[in-house]
Amino acid sequence: MRIAETLDKLKLRDDINPIKAGYSTSMADAITAYQSGEHIMFYTWTVNELKPGKDVMWIEATTNPDIEMPKPATGLDTCVADPCTMSFQANDIVPVANTELLKKNPAVKKLLQEVSIPLPDIYAQNAAMNKGDDDVKAQATAWIEKH
Repeated sequence: MRIAETLDKLKLRDDINPIKAGYSTSMADAITAYQSGEHIMFYTWTVNELKPGKDVMWIEATTNPDIEMPKPATGLDTCVADPCTMSFQANDIVPVANTELLKKNPAVKKLLQEVSIPLPDIYAQNAAMNKGDDDVKAQATAWIEKH
């Protein structure tokens, strides 16, 4: 169900002002509004500057009969309900590489199997992109040098 249809179904048009914009722009606007003391609600796959459980809370997704909802998460102090039903199953961020590259470079395969990037570092990289820093190669190089 689309967001506009959900707002109509739940009769929320008088209470919620939906803003349609690109992700970076809309998140920047949400953060600015939050820092100004305004109430915000946004749909996202990750949270960078706003910390779940401190600045924001996950809210349960309404059940859509057209899609299978994932198994609810339990024990989250960052959600308004326990168990907490989200629209999507939580994703892992995993490395990928061309199979031919891995065959020719077993050291690369070993590195990708053993390296782990902490979630706060991923959030920090997302925040840098949201602020306009799109030089991912420089970000990766700096991260590798630091760690």
